[in-house]
Amino acid sequence: MKPSVDKLKSRRLSLTGKNSLTGFLFTLPFCIGLLLFFLPNFMQGVVFAFNQVGFEPGAFTLTYVGWDNFYYAFRTDLDYGNNLISSVSSLLYQVPVIVVSSIFFATILNRKFFGRMFVRGVFFLPVIIATGVVMKYFQLDSVTYGVLRGNTETSAIFSSSAIEEILINSGLNDGLVEVFVTISTNIFDLMWRTGIQTLILLAGIQSVPASLYEASSIEGASAWDNYWYITIPMLSPMIFVSLVYTVVDTFSDATNPVMSQIQTLVTSLDNGKASAMAIPFMLIILLVLALIFGVFALINRNSKPEKARR
Repeated sequence: MKPSVDKLKSRRLSLTGKNSLTGFLFTLPFCIGLLLFFLPNFMQGVVFAFNQVGFEPGAFTLTYVGWDNFYYAFRTDLDYGNNLISSVSSLLYQVPVIVVSSIFFATILNRKFFGRMFVRGVFFLPVIIATGVVMKYFQLDSVTYGVLRGNTETSAIFSSSAIEEILINSGLNDGLVEVFVTISTNIFDLMWRTGIQTLILLAGIQSVPASLYEASSIEGASAWDNYWYITIPMLSPMIFVSLVYTVVDTFSDATNPVMSQIQTLVTSLDNGKASAMAIPFMLIILLVLALIFGVFALINRNSKPEKARR
């Protein structure tokens, strides 16, 4: 007996259900990796943080020390607190510069011009170099690595003294001068880290329906109006993704002072102290991400019409 038409219709997924299923399948590899790889190692790190870790052939030993490793991180080791402050303070200027630059680059790369595909490849090239054996080869040469990471002491590309003198003579206070000088001396490194974000934002710009621009042009809107009232609002989900990615990438970068200190302890087989430093650092990252989520949720809620909120 054939099923009725109503039963067949009831078995079909709605558009919302199909989107939910697609989203679930898309995030399924991440969920599997989280359960199989991240959570077991995270729990092991928590255990290490409260123990003195020793090593034997084929195994390791644990000696419970309580909060001693955390006491060492925050009271004995004077560098850890300063590195935490440095990591958070550098985030305040690095993330806006990287995200805004990525929006600018994505807007340019979306234009039609000769050699556009080649230029897009050039913008994405740092991502390929920085995540493979090529970067390890460059790290063997301090001069080359200094050029790639924007280190002015080794590469001697430019000096910040002239920029600092100009800013001081213009009447800016010392705090703003320090921010601008820091950005200018690290501009190469910041631009080097815009590849993924530029690709995400470029895909977002290309997904904006052309009908919106056509309707706005009929109403007499200028290109500037289209950019601020159509492109940027439609691009806000991609901006959010780029912002989250940039925050995580900035905190987990190998040049981050906290990450460097933790890696040094791991190399010296002091996993207990390394774990005690890594856990508060991870909590700070989660706190920053929660703040970003809250701000974007508040913006989206306030941007909805009154009827929609009801």
